Amino acid sequence: MVIKFPDKSKALKGLYCLAPFETAMIDEWGKVYVCGCDAWLPTPVGNINDEPIDVILNNALSKQIRSSIIDHSYTFCNEKSCKLIKNNELLSKSQLGKEYADIDNWKHKTSSDSLKRIFLAGDRTCNLSCPSCRTHVIKYHPSVGRDQTSKRDQLVDRFIKNLFSSPNSKLEEIVMSTSGELFASEVLLQVLEQANLENFPRCKLHIQTNGLLMKDRWDRLGQWKDRVGTVNLTADACDKEVYEKLRRGGRYDVLLENLQWFKEKKTNDNINFIMKMVVQRDNIHQIEDFYEFGKRYGANEVHYCRITDWKVMAPETFANVDILSDRHPDFEKANGILDAFKSKGYQDAKFIG
Repeated sequence: MVIKFPDKSKALKGLYCLAPFETAMIDEWGKVYVCGCDAWLPTPVGNINDEPIDVILNNALSKQIRSSIIDHSYTFCNEKSCKLIKNNELLSKSQLGKEYADIDNWKHKTSSDSLKRIFLAGDRTCNLSCPSCRTHVIKYHPSVGRDQTSKRDQLVDRFIKNLFSSPNSKLEEIVMSTSGELFASEVLLQVLEQANLENFPRCKLHIQTNGLLMKDRWDRLGQWKDRVGTVNLTADACDKEVYEKLRRGGRYDVLLENLQWFKEKKTNDNINFIMKMVVQRDNIHQIEDFYEFGKRYGANEVHYCRITDWKVMAPETFANVDILSDRHPDFEKANGILDAFKSKGYQDAKFIG
């Protein structure tokens, strides 16, 4: 389904986003997006269950989306959720570099020619059941038998054939997992085991994780464990009570154990480390404490984002926790806390939507 938004060519004249030229995101159903976040650009351009990725990235809809960047209308982009638009992080032509000097003539260029970044959801398996994300733990059970193992193997095979079977010397980053927990996912761990590193000489692995399984399962990254460029760890809180409420199923002591282990590892292996808080009613009071918590464990940056409605909570429940909504009764208080923290001017504290 194509989703369109108002023309923004006046407000965004002369400004560019490179995501539709460089990025492919594949969700757990195989749908492909030309942005790293389907809340920012919610129109899928195809499905890898139906067509190869190269065909999808060169179809008419993909070209239309790239054209909307070139003419600055951004009609496929949600200006209310995109962090690049909201935070004025789009690029002027002078910031693009020589590679993009002729970007205005790229309306019909295939995105696969310049694909640099793949965001792979692929599997919703996770060891937690955070209330805003899911109602129960989603877990692969090998004891279920041959049928589930066969489906898992088919998923692995599909991802390898469609995404990682051909050499790509331009690919810079694979981001896993955007829908579950990489270290809990047999599907994604097997994809990493089977993806031939020699095909991607420049590629780094960007891990999105809750962090609780890192220490015990880091070796499962296999050949990729020495190619980890970034770890983005969502913790949401910096004390036991709030953490174990918001990260349902998680243990605060296990989090601290993993953070202490990773603090040394990230220094030794030169890994970029991001700590993230999903801001909501129960943790808004910890915004500054969470920054200090992240820095104590070696975070290069601390990121904050507003809670997203994934349609898991009842509407009235979500409205109650979404304290950064201007319709929330405590919005003014929450916004004051946020503004006070922003006024501190920490350059390594980022607000991403």
